[in-house]
Amino acid sequence: MALDTTLLREEIRKVYSEVVRDPKKGYHFHTGPQYAVERLGYRAEDMAELPDSVTAAFVGVGNPLAMGVPRAGEAVIDIGAGSGMDTFLAARAVGPSGTVMAVDMTESMLSRGRDNVALTGMVQIETEGINLRARKPQ
Repeated sequence: MALDTTLLREEIRKVYSEVVRDPKKGYHFHTGPQYAVERLGYRAEDMAELPDSVTAAFVGVGNPLAMGVPRAGEAVIDIGAGSGMDTFLAARAVGPSGTVMAVDMTESMLSRGRDNVALTGMVQIETEGINLRARKPQ
């Protein structure tokens, strides 16, 4: 039986859209800033400086900024950005002279990210979606 990738992507989008609506519901994966600090090594101070609307829907599996924080003026691409916690941490690091592009396949996560850009005023953040539905298997 072949894997139906279209159905799989739709189910992933549904779950992550639900996380945006109700991040504390309880899922088969961890969410939120406490998880990010306790399990993935994010700094509690960094989480405290971001609005809850940025950190609550965090559903990461690693801490990419642990490998190094971008410098002022640099460009960063956050692939699989979700609602954008890493995006916002990177945006703080690159400052207004840098750029951070958030890419995700879930429109509801990108929409949350856009709302958070408006909330924080971090104009160095760009949000983009990827339409994986249009791709044909090769």
